[in-house]
Amino acid sequence: MAPEKKSKPIKSKIELETTLAKIESLISLLEHSDTGLEEALVAFEKGVKLVRTAQTTLDSADQKINLLIEENNGITEQALPNEGDK
Repeated sequence: MAPEKKSKPIKSKIELETTLAKIESLISLLEHSDTGLEEALVAFEKGVKLVRTAQTTLDSADQKINLLIEENNGITEQALPNEGDK
């Protein structure tokens, strides 16, 4: 019997990418249009909720990575270089 969990990472990736695209769309709306105050506040509120959703997804991935590192003795956690550090 094949485990059903294999589709979950793909689903999480799609959900994260969709969430990030929505956040980018809201940012663009707020930066590049003559949005009224009420519409801007609604967009900002949606953006805050989407950022929280994305952060939860990323936190979950971080916990899974740390768990995998702990399970594989000898592998230690290392910070990845930032894009600006190249």
